[in-house]
Amino acid sequence: MLNELVVGQLYSNDEIIRSLNVGNAGGIRLCAPARDVVRAAIMTAGEGLHGTGEKPYNDRLESGTLTYTAAGKLGEQTLSGSNRRLIEQRALSFPLHGFA
Repeated sequence: MLNELVVGQLYSNDEIIRSLNVGNAGGIRLCAPARDVVRAAIMTAGEGLHGTGEKPYNDRLESGTLTYTAAGKLGEQTLSGSNRRLIEQRALSFPLHGFA
């Protein structure tokens, strides 16, 4: 477990899971003991990998702002489950970490 995460540093999936106590799969990973989110991590891939079989989302960084597709591959995105938790972050102010 790491005591501090440094912007620009490379971390393994296991280091992220252990250090933030988040789930081990998916693009939105929550630490939510007792159903209250205390932190979240979003995982995205490099621009060249989007649209491939494993990375179907069109996440992108534009002028320092990440446009993140969230969860759901078919149809309209819904504000439920982990997608809803991302929206709640602003009101609940839990830390949101991003990894590429």
